[in-house]
Amino acid sequence: MVPAASTSPTQLTQKAFNACEYARELKRNNLADIIRQRSRLPSLKQRFARMLQCNDVRRCDTFIQRLRNETRQRSLAKDGLFFAAQIGSIRLLDYFLTHWKIDINTQQSSNDHFITTPLLTAITYNQSEAAKFLLFRHADPSVKGQYDNALVTAFHYQSSNDLIRLLLDKNVDLTAKHPDYTKLSLREYCVLTNRIRAKTELDSYIVRLINNGNYKRLKWLVDHGYKHINVHVSFKRNGRQLAKERYYERIVKLIDDVENSKTKARKKMNY
Repeated sequence: MVPAASTSPTQLTQKAFNACEYARELKRNNLADIIRQRSRLPSLKQRFARMLQCNDVRRCDTFIQRLRNETRQRSLAKDGLFFAAQIGSIRLLDYFLTHWKIDINTQQSSNDHFITTPLLTAITYNQSEAAKFLLFRHADPSVKGQYDNALVTAFHYQSSNDLIRLLLDKNVDLTAKHPDYTKLSLREYCVLTNRIRAKTELDSYIVRLINNGNYKRLKWLVDHGYKHINVHVSFKRNGRQLAKERYYERIVKLIDDVENSKTKARKKMNY
């Protein structure tokens, strides 16, 4: 319900705050402490989060507008963007991004004291559709959180294949490593932890790069430590053969160089 025009700012403030918060608003800190000790009232942020579960933009806008303080309104709208990512509400995400112009890459400290963004929050709570929406709105997947960038976070929480595919097509850094497996590449991490679908998506991405003759991207990956480019394509057919069929000689040479370096490393280890 939208407040009537005759409603005073004081009444609107009283509706937005509980007794403890209103006492602090009036700078009656002693009274606020007594109220907090005697009662267990939900905070403004808790009531806001509970209201967002309704997925109603009008109720959300009314709640924020009642604060009558632009700084607090924007602070609550920023929190709302993260709450919307948690519950996977595309409608609310669009509202906060469009109406309040909240930076899509805004950062916040998580409960574990790690940096998080709306995109990382959506991935953490397995809200794949919300994460894809944020990516289409140009969210930056390279921002690092608890589990490094968005791709590593998606692997950790075993996100859907289409989200992983979209992240790979955004050219997220494949050379990043899971913080709990720092000696393993992402592909090795997927194999060790039995994340077969994620490993398949990684190999499919490399196949797409070879198929499109994207030597520049492949060279960048190799230069930054990603060596798994001679991937299996089909029965008795690998990435090198695919590149040779399409006359991508530079990619063929790149794969040969990688395989030769692997062979030399294995021989050195045997000795």
